[in-house]
Amino acid sequence: MNDYIEYLDKKNLKLKIIIDTHSHADHISGAAALKDRTDCEYVMHENAPSQCVTIRVKDGDKIELDDFTLDVLESNGHTRDSISLIFEDKLFTGDALFLDDGGAGRDDLPGGDPAVHWETLNRFRELPDDLIVYPAHDYRDRKPSSLANQKQTNPHLKNRSKGEFVNYL
Repeated sequence: MNDYIEYLDKKNLKLKIIIDTHSHADHISGAAALKDRTDCEYVMHENAPSQCVTIRVKDGDKIELDDFTLDVLESNGHTRDSISLIFEDKLFTGDALFLDDGGAGRDDLPGGDPAVHWETLNRFRELPDDLIVYPAHDYRDRKPSSLANQKQTNPHLKNRSKGEFVNYL
């Protein structure tokens, strides 16, 4: 966290907003502490259990930031408070979708639901192919790629029935 504060100070920047794409069962975010240190807004899904959140969003909401807007997509399944964000030609998926054979975030942790995750992935399949996918993390340091490419390489985006997807997991 100190690295973030030092960077902001060095560049004479003020952090205005932090967005967490989801809560997690096996690790915690430093967003609440960073919010406290910078007095910024903290955005999460309306179902997020965090008491520190200052702005709660739901599907279809827009997050206005100075001269740009983020569109909020509910992306539950990996957790019950997942969101993805669209900005111009970018799709920030959190853990709802990883890259290539990375699939997606696990659904077997508390709050996960494979059937709901299938609905999220189905929704991603309907989005424009030219969106560039940016997951929350990638353990192989892959470069972001188009949703069209992900539809070809990511097994979680394979066209399956809900039952087939749940059994696949």
